[in-house]
Amino acid sequence: MNTRSGKLSRRFNSARLAGLLVAPLVLIFQSAQAAVTLPYLDAFTYAEGNLITVGGPTWILGNGTSSFEIAVSNSAALTAPAGFPASSGKGVRRAPSGSARRAAIQYTSLPNTVSNTMFVSFLLNVQTAPGANELIGYLDNNSTSQGSPQAGIFAGNGVVGIGKKSSGAGFTSAIGAGTHLVIVRYTFLAANDKVDLWVDPASADYGAATAPASLGNVTGGSDPVSLDYFQISTSSGAGSVMFLDEVRFGTNWSDVVPSGGPVVGQQLGFTTQPTNAAPNSTMNPVVVQVQTAGGAAVASNNVPITLTLTGGSGTLSGTLTQNTDASGKATFSNLTIDTAGTGKQLTATASGIGAGLTNAVSTTFSIIAPSIAAKLAFTTQPATALVNATMNAVVVQIQDVSSVAVASNNVPITLTLTAGSGALGGTTTVNSDATGKATFSTLTVDTAGTGKQLTAAASGIGTGLTNAVSGNFSITNAPVISVTGGPVITQAVVNVAGVILRGTNGTPSGSYQVLNSTNLALPAAQWRSLATNLFSGLGNFDCTNPPPAFAQNFYRLLAAANAPSSNNIIGYAYGTTGAGNTTNIITVTNTAGLSNALVRLAGPLVIQVAGVIPLRTDANTPVNFGSKTIVGVGTNSGIMGDLIVENPENSNVIIRNLRLSNPNATAGDRDAVTISRGATNVWVDHCDIFDAVDGGLDVVNGADFVTVSWCRFYYDVITTHKNVNLIGNSDTSSLDAGKLHVTFHHNWWDVQCTERMPSVRFGRVHVFNSYFNSPGNSYCIRTRLYAEVLAENNYFDHANDAFEQYININTGTEPADAHGLLKAAGNILDGCTTNYTYILTQPLNPGTLVSSNATSITFDQDGKTFTIVNVAPGGDTLTPAGTDPIGLNPPPYPYTLDAASAVPNLVTNNAGCGRGPFAP
Repeated sequence: MNTRSGKLSRRFNSARLAGLLVAPLVLIFQSAQAAVTLPYLDAFTYAEGNLITVGGPTWILGNGTSSFEIAVSNSAALTAPAGFPASSGKGVRRAPSGSARRAAIQYTSLPNTVSNTMFVSFLLNVQTAPGANELIGYLDNNSTSQGSPQAGIFAGNGVVGIGKKSSGAGFTSAIGAGTHLVIVRYTFLAANDKVDLWVDPASADYGAATAPASLGNVTGGSDPVSLDYFQISTSSGAGSVMFLDEVRFGTNWSDVVPSGGPVVGQQLGFTTQPTNAAPNSTMNPVVVQVQTAGGAAVASNNVPITLTLTGGSGTLSGTLTQNTDASGKATFSNLTIDTAGTGKQLTATASGIGAGLTNAVSTTFSIIAPSIAAKLAFTTQPATALVNATMNAVVVQIQDVSSVAVASNNVPITLTLTAGSGALGGTTTVNSDATGKATFSTLTVDTAGTGKQLTAAASGIGTGLTNAVSGNFSITNAPVISVTGGPVITQAVVNVAGVILRGTNGTPSGSYQVLNSTNLALPAAQWRSLATNLFSGLGNFDCTNPPPAFAQNFYRLLAAANAPSSNNIIGYAYGTTGAGNTTNIITVTNTAGLSNALVRLAGPLVIQVAGVIPLRTDANTPVNFGSKTIVGVGTNSGIMGDLIVENPENSNVIIRNLRLSNPNATAGDRDAVTISRGATNVWVDHCDIFDAVDGGLDVVNGADFVTVSWCRFYYDVITTHKNVNLIGNSDTSSLDAGKLHVTFHHNWWDVQCTERMPSVRFGRVHVFNSYFNSPGNSYCIRTRLYAEVLAENNYFDHANDAFEQYININTGTEPADAHGLLKAAGNILDGCTTNYTYILTQPLNPGTLVSSNATSITFDQDGKTFTIVNVAPGGDTLTPAGTDPIGLNPPPYPYTLDAASAVPNLVTNNAGCGRGPFAP
């Protein structure tokens, strides 16, 4: 169930400390915007302007913060039918101008219980009709954009319609010119839910207890667990103009239609409740509304309303009597209470012309006394560390006598080592931040031992605060060494510069991999890879000063052929977290469950795929929301169809340990994986990607910061178009310049891969330590229009054309910076064919090859002779780092190259689904 949180956020004003006393610190609570209570009316009594801006926080952000395509306007006010309160004089002008926009309002959640109903009504006037039906509003269970909402409301040229979980109207009703009352009902049913439509119901049905027969209805599946939001929506088209006014929500027919008679005020209601404040501090504005017995607002001007404090102690001050405005609303904006305490309540009473209206009692709230700083406390304790290694960040907090945090800025706090031997190094005095917190992030201790403690003391404006003593911690010497699973390690020492591992009895000149873990009991496949190296000719090794992350607890060596692949992100997707360490995990076993998890559930979320699951019938499903990890269960789970990651808001996705294919697509998206439309930070790791009708994995249309690692690509049942990885799908794309940064490492292009391994336009692509073993292929790596490719330490096994530069000559001469660049280093070409630059000639006037060799190609183009020199691929100089800061000269991320000679064994033993330490 998606509901907006009502959590309170705590904020402290900074105060200076003096001696043992601290100036009072005001503690303020602010309430997050809650869902509106049903039944509810919005007459748009806001200032003119963008609805999201002037109507916030009631109308929450959809998209388009500066657009006026959904705007509150005096000109859009519509006259309500008799029996409704008088209109406010404003409405909503909906006028798309080329961009899809929406604004959402949240109401009290209605759960999926059989026979529960949700009604929405509004006034509609189509000023300028669209060319086709447009989605103008909808009911759903989340605030994100929905192309196929649970209950969609559509309007077009002379019609109003409804849809259930559809992008179009399944039922329409004709309307004429003028203003219409539109009513839509959603009904939860045991099977497929139902949506009904009424337009301009008979006045005889106003005020009825039950709804009359509707004009028509639609049903459909994929039902929500609840209904929580209504959204006003515009399409991406332009030209139509519609006015909407007097939006009402309720669970009964009578909540959303006129009463059948004059609207009469019967009670008062708090529409903005009092919230927590400090003694004698101005509270938030409190609003009281004249209402019907059902809670609908009633316009009633100049009714005197008085507030009194009827719960809790203290004196209520400020302007305690306010007259209502024309809408029946009284606003109290300067209230204070002088005494701290809980359980306080206000009572609203009407007098004068409002005599007889039922009183209203507010919810309870608190007046909270300011906190006084009294002591220090360790809120993050020191933990065990190595000698002279930086410890974990230690945090000390200023608190009151009740151990509540107190905000107090710039208090000097000093740490000293007061138990155990050794010297404390690093920055030992840190000033507190605005929250009263001091963070020590560079501490070291130079002597091993147990029972060590730190003491925190305040000085300066914090003099007099009680000291804090940390818990016990230890400083240790060398890491513990495990000898399981690889060559024997004979010794390990630690010095002040870092870790040194030395060993003997290894295979002379053999490759090994250094792994580490904080848990000795984990199998080697789940240890982290830190470095690779070679034994000496005598079978000895000396691994000195590895990366800082090396200094953890346990280490082991494995021969490279047996070493597992790294569990770390390397390359342009560095920083991608997916679902991170969330405990929000769902396991899916069928199409409906997978589609729901991908599209409807917000991240962070781990989606565990059990078995091979086909996507929906049109063979593709986009990943909605970001921060998701999609991982196969076991060694043979997968997804059949096009798994799509697109749009910036759906970025930060990890895809692992899956068999991904799309052999049955007949139209539309035909890849196995498509990363597109500005999506960023996507990591595809340890997957089998095979038998897609179009590409195996493509990165196109402005996508960026992608890593593809330890994956196996191949074709089995597909017989044509066996093209694997397209980076940039068009020579004329306006989205790709400056994008398409992709890293391929430790991948295996296996049988039947024909070409595009990868083929690159515009992008910056790094291919290293990968194995190309696809007999009979056309070419492997191709660089073309404006692209740059760095190929390092790969192994090409009897491949055709390991490298190609695709030069486009369409106007008699090529722009100097248009052709792709390729830098190749450290690769092994075992039994490969040679190749020259590839020429693309004009379709109607093909060029004629005159001569070619390893350094130049001469050809005739439309009677003119052109020569391209230095064509042997692989020798280009890539754009320097100062000019292209995220380019490949050098790559802007750390990485370690394995020897090219070790690549076939290393990759074929570890690449693909079921080969990594990631399966649940």
